[in-house]
Amino acid sequence: MPEELDALAGPALKDDAGWADASARVDAVERERLQPNGDEQPVASIARLESRLYLESQLLRDIDAMSMAHGLEVRVPFVDHEVVAAVWPELGFHPSLITHKLLLHDTLALPLPAEIVQRPKQGFILPFEQWLTGDLAPAVRDGLDQLAAGGWIRRDAPDRILSDWRTGVAHWSRPWGLSVLGHFLGSR
Repeated sequence: MPEELDALAGPALKDDAGWADASARVDAVERERLQPNGDEQPVASIARLESRLYLESQLLRDIDAMSMAHGLEVRVPFVDHEVVAAVWPELGFHPSLITHKLLLHDTLALPLPAEIVQRPKQGFILPFEQWLTGDLAPAVRDGLDQLAAGGWIRRDAPDRILSDWRTGVAHWSRPWGLSVLGHFLGSR
């Protein structure tokens, strides 16, 4: 938020000419990004914002970084600017097409099977449970032990945390998150 930025920015950023110019440019970009496209429905506005902000800034960047890290060539055909420009007006006026995949389905020469078209959304799931019992197990244990050694958690907590995760009492994110915190605090 502008008031937060104003409270954080130091004198090097707040010279009169540069600060005013930067503020005006940020305001213009925000207005352009947040402005509805014509008569689009609210659901379509949200989809457009998620596409421009979350998809562009996070997901596509992550796909690019991870594919390059593993020597893969990845194409994301449904975010091609020409495809998006061709279908967006229709999606913007008929947001139910977004949620039911109808626009994509209706363009296929051979319809997809019902189990694919009617399948609920599914996120990308990383195999943390497999990692925590495999290669990452020593690092997770070390991070938990560092938290205990630093007095951040009780001495018996690492065993309980790992036991709770293994027995299904706790989600994998509990030992993982605490381990990362332990490594962070241990490096300070």
